Amino acid sequence: MTTAAENFFRQFLRTYRSIFSVHDVSEVFTTMGIKLPEDEIVRYLELNPYVFSLEQDFYQTKAGAFTDAFFSFKPEREEVAQKYFIVGDRCMPFVDGTAISSSLNFVYKNDYLPTKTIEIKSCEAVKYFSFFGEEYVSQYIAADPANRQLNLAQTDFELPQKVKLTVFSFAPFFDDLDFKYGDRILCKVLNWDSGKIAVEPVRAHKKDCLKIERSDVQRSDWYRNLETCLLEDFSSIGPCTSIEEQLSNVFYENRNRLCRRNCGSLHEFLNFTRKISFEAFGVETRLWFSGQDVPAVGSWNDSEVKNYGMLSDKIDFMTPDSFSFPDYILDAFAKDQLYAQNENVKAVLDDFIQDPDLLSDKGRIDLLLRLAHRNVIILKEYNWFADFRLGFIRHSVLQLFFEISKSMYRIDSLGIDLRVFPQQDIVILSQLFNHVTSILDAVENDPASIMEDSEAVMLSIGGMNDNFEDIEGEISAVVKKERENGFIVIG
Repeated sequence: MTTAAENFFRQFLRTYRSIFSVHDVSEVFTTMGIKLPEDEIVRYLELNPYVFSLEQDFYQTKAGAFTDAFFSFKPEREEVAQKYFIVGDRCMPFVDGTAISSSLNFVYKNDYLPTKTIEIKSCEAVKYFSFFGEEYVSQYIAADPANRQLNLAQTDFELPQKVKLTVFSFAPFFDDLDFKYGDRILCKVLNWDSGKIAVEPVRAHKKDCLKIERSDVQRSDWYRNLETCLLEDFSSIGPCTSIEEQLSNVFYENRNRLCRRNCGSLHEFLNFTRKISFEAFGVETRLWFSGQDVPAVGSWNDSEVKNYGMLSDKIDFMTPDSFSFPDYILDAFAKDQLYAQNENVKAVLDDFIQDPDLLSDKGRIDLLLRLAHRNVIILKEYNWFADFRLGFIRHSVLQLFFEISKSMYRIDSLGIDLRVFPQQDIVILSQLFNHVTSILDAVENDPASIMEDSEAVMLSIGGMNDNFEDIEGEISAVVKKERENGFIVIG
């Protein structure tokens, strides 16, 4: 797909609101003079985070799913006293999950709410970002433009005692309502692409605290409905790639029950439920059954694990006779040889792939030929001096990529039930693979972003190396044991 086609596709998915088919997309592209095979459209849609897959090969964008959707939150005492609110994760999952929360726009009576910058203790700020996952909170806070001077790489991703946050003033509410702690802010998405959200105050405080309003009952029902929906989702599809994705699925599938005016908020929901909480999922966090680690294997992928191996889809380019790398990995490999100033392609390959079980003689020859071909093409424009800093990052991440891939391949080649392995170790291994391939992809396709955050990237690679070393020993021990159990002595 060309860059122009991909940009058009991305904008289409950010703005189109009706349910559509692959054929519909193909026709839109044709009117723009762009020809795309339908199988390529399907692949793009299935992997795109802005799209929900429906039955009978239909799709709907998040823009279509959540435009006009209602959600709400209750400002904290300090926020009410100062007449501002911190956005944080409060708009999840109704807005673009990649957008910085302070970049959203809130509208009250056709006027945009003004912003200002506050300073706040880090320990108080983190609670507003908890649904992004504990492991990412510091990065989301640091991404606020008010913290542009904050360099997390220099503090090992630890926040200072105080941080700055961009907040939104809801002082205009007080002109129309005696807004107090306990009152709510009701939100409705107006434009998903631009992050435009309508807000209005909702009186919830009462002179008679014993009087139960109809809205109170409906909000209690909302908490029970959300709990039921999440528990069913955990059992049917298991953990998603993020908390945001899990919530997106649940709110989309149950939007008639959950996206209504008398709704609660996610933070209040966690105070309501005793069955769901933040739980460990490898090196990340997920919403899950309270008190239980999130496993790698469950009812949602049991047949997949037994029949194919859970890791097969990640390393389907790896067989002993063929390493059909994605182009960005092959190019990274070829550039690494040029970076090392080593004309012996075989020596560079041997440095990464030393295990004979990992690549047969035939597979090695095929890969050498592909690398030699890519080298000829890349060499025409390659500049060692310009690549010096990026080349070091590339080499470091390639080494880790091959170590992780080797471990995954050895597990998958056993063809056994993954439940014999420590579950959190398998989860971490899969997460490390995802992270390391995303860095490799960025090194080749978005090198400017890598260089801009080179210090943080190298710190991340170092952390992933440590995580891999922590789990590799126990995984190797299980692999060795299962291989020994696989031998049958015939006497």
